[in-house]
Amino acid sequence: MALTQDRYIVQDCDGDYVASVKAAAMIYAGALIAQDTSGDAAPGSVSTTIRALGIAMEQVDNVLGGAGAKTVRYRKGVFAMKNSAAADEITDAQVDEVCYIVDDETVAKTSGVNTRSVAGKVRWLDTVTGLVHVEVGYVTNVDGDLVAANNLSDVATAATARSNIGANKVCLQFTKRASLDDSSDTLRIVSPVTGTISKIWSVIDGTCTTGDPTLTFSIAGTPITTGVITVAYSGSAAGDIDSCAPSAANTVTAGQIISCAVAANSQAADKYADISLLILT
Repeated sequence: MALTQDRYIVQDCDGDYVASVKAAAMIYAGALIAQDTSGDAAPGSVSTTIRALGIAMEQVDNVLGGAGAKTVRYRKGVFAMKNSAAADEITDAQVDEVCYIVDDETVAKTSGVNTRSVAGKVRWLDTVTGLVHVEVGYVTNVDGDLVAANNLSDVATAATARSNIGANKVCLQFTKRASLDDSSDTLRIVSPVTGTISKIWSVIDGTCTTGDPTLTFSIAGTPITTGVITVAYSGSAAGDIDSCAPSAANTVTAGQIISCAVAANSQAADKYADISLLILT
């Protein structure tokens, strides 16, 4: 039942928490500690399978002990940590964003291309000391073990994440069929997205009798490099699939026209092809 009056508040350990210590681990007071998949605490390190717990309130030497032989008191909250350098240096732009564990006293701006777990959220940056004040112990490891489990790579890089889960793929299909007997036939479609055309397929509806029809693709009037499909008439049959893999001049922006020009090459009448394209965004 929900409260209808004030409640006496009980807080365990006066703000401290306790965790079992990993085998052969040495934890120093003030260290950023993290929990492994077995539930044991150890100094923060580069890994995607750990979860930041907080800051150790005491030194615990378990170098000669097994897992759980000793425990460590730790505290959650906002603590000053060392900053990384170069591309991993945290700036004011990262305030309120997550940062990542480098070691038991250092944090970084990025996951190191899916090699680090989340340390916590950046709350403020001390420009005098260069220390990063990080809220530790409350942030789910959204870019660590979740990423590893779902192959999202670095979710801070949206294009990489979309690519790894297949969300960067857009398939377009020309609504008009290509008349393989008509060299004046040109198909057009407007791209709804910006991306790269990586593959084009055609499928014919019947046997081609004479000559090899070709389908030449362009973006806004510019021919796509290796963007030509040749439909071989010899041995052809309904359902035959041909394709090409564009290698250059294949970047399209939203709103541009993708066209397909047909060269019949003496093909007999009433032969058609359906065409689809794969665009990577």
